[in-house]
Amino acid sequence: MKKQLLPFITILQILAGLLSSCKEPEELKEKPTNYPISVSFAEFSLSENSCQWINLPYDETVIIISSSEELEEYISCTEKSYDDIDFSIQSILLISGKTTNVITETTAMELLQSSLTQYKLKVEIATNDISVMDVWSMAFLVEKMSEESVVDLEINVKEEEVIYPRDVPFTDFSFEETSCKRWVKLPEGELIVINSNEEFNNYRYIVCPDNNDPGIDFSKESLLLATGYTTKYVSGILKDLQQFSPTHYKLDIDVQLMNAGHSDEWFIAIVTSKLEKESTIEFNVNFTDEALHWCNCTSEFYYYLANTRIVLDKYFVNNCLLVSFKQNIQDIEIVKYLNGTGFFHPVEADKIFTYRCPQFAEEINRVVFVNTKELKTCLQQKEIIHTLENSPIVSFANLAFTGRFEDIPEAFWRVGAFSSFINVIVKDKNELDDLYTLVQETNTRIIGQIGSQFFISVENSNNNAMYIANYFYESGKIKYASPLPIESDITIKPLR
Repeated sequence: MKKQLLPFITILQILAGLLSSCKEPEELKEKPTNYPISVSFAEFSLSENSCQWINLPYDETVIIISSSEELEEYISCTEKSYDDIDFSIQSILLISGKTTNVITETTAMELLQSSLTQYKLKVEIATNDISVMDVWSMAFLVEKMSEESVVDLEINVKEEEVIYPRDVPFTDFSFEETSCKRWVKLPEGELIVINSNEEFNNYRYIVCPDNNDPGIDFSKESLLLATGYTTKYVSGILKDLQQFSPTHYKLDIDVQLMNAGHSDEWFIAIVTSKLEKESTIEFNVNFTDEALHWCNCTSEFYYYLANTRIVLDKYFVNNCLLVSFKQNIQDIEIVKYLNGTGFFHPVEADKIFTYRCPQFAEEINRVVFVNTKELKTCLQQKEIIHTLENSPIVSFANLAFTGRFEDIPEAFWRVGAFSSFINVIVKDKNELDDLYTLVQETNTRIIGQIGSQFFISVENSNNNAMYIANYFYESGKIKYASPLPIESDITIKPLR
């Protein structure tokens, strides 16, 4: 009887061995855990002076970064400013999103794990009541997550108590974009607030095509208008809107005057967040004379047109800069960065544009003209430029001037600045050693040639296009050198 049982026992042992060989490896087993559990995490931050997040989707999804190569897809650095990460034991969670109001604070509240591969991250976004699109991003170091892991995001948006006084963002009403025009004369020196389409149509201070549509959403926005007259030409207007309580505002404008000419009109039309019907606005008008407009860097404000030295010191614009960004930076990131510096009036994405080198269209500058909140001397503007150019997402920044440099129109001067390109003509296109020496000395780059004419990028040099062009020409080694200008859509009255 025992002999008959042995084969059956042997078969059972073999089957048991086969079944045990099909079991999951021990490390893939889900160990008994009482889910959900709280997972520790630490903030992963970048030094904004040398590194910046890029290519963020702003779609409220959680990106799990598991290698240095993946991290490099989302970071742009002038120099490394963060600690080494051991991706064999750590992962980075990267999140980004948008809000319809200005963000005041972002906080990660909790990271919960509900299974071996399932997580939930809870964050809180605090905003104020100003209706302006804003963006946010956060990054965290966590214990290594598997490729199968999924992190859901739970966002709680809360509106913070308003702290007064505060700056109120606004935009200039664009007559060019709306094809609207002024119609009924405004009362001199009085601030007019328009809060509805009905008021807009009744006042008729401005008339527009397409059923008199100014492109303003009066359910969320208000239009402020004012005008007045001076005994001198107006070169520009600085505006500052502040709020001191839910219904008390103050609008200060600084009318900049040229010390020449006859009487002139100043005029403002700005769009801001909706003002309550019972709101009061204290309106102050100040006039700044030409003496304050002159710059204190006169010795370097010139360039050469053919053999003629063009001096620009009196055409310096002391409340405007041109800022250029690297090509992989999204417009929404540009807006976030510029508005976060505190230097400028609010910047909008639709003001960012691409300037192409006229003869070589693949060479571009991604640029925006920005207005400072206050009048600045040349030296103060250069301090701002130094700060901007230390950012890893900024290519360069330049001072602004009035005029078109080569073709000044009769009615208006246009505000412009120089690009990162210069135009050079050599004395002999067959003798280029001097040109190559200058290029090497200045760390510039030849981007193209047409006969004896060369186009050069100064983006990687330590100086702006005006300085480099002057350096080339004043060396005596080449025939001609001039920086290429970029024009804005900002126009002012000329000095006559």
